[in-house]
Amino acid sequence: MLTYNSSFQNKPPVDDAQRNQALDDIRKRSPYGVFGQNHQDVLNALTENAANTLDMESYRANADYQLQQQKAQQQLILSGLQQQSEAEQNQRNLANTKLQNMVGFAGNLLGGLFN
Repeated sequence: MLTYNSSFQNKPPVDDAQRNQALDDIRKRSPYGVFGQNHQDVLNALTENAANTLDMESYRANADYQLQQQKAQQQLILSGLQQQSEAEQNQRNLANTKLQNMVGFAGNLLGGLFN
């Protein structure tokens, strides 16, 4: 049975705490209370748009990161399997060479006895 242990650490570009903190920072109250509710409504609309964009881009960055990590792991696994296959083939070739040498030596020795 084969086992595979990855040395990759899962560190996405934007974790949930970072995203939530950024979203909280974006959704602040207007410091310009003098302008009234209209200003706050406009600010809310702009900040919600920015918050949605931030949320979407953070999810996209994390998905891209996960895809790249999976590809790298697959390449490492395939490389390891190829190396294992080559090592097994080399062992078979060595065993065949030893057997051929023994048969050749025995054949020469027996051939010399009957001549």
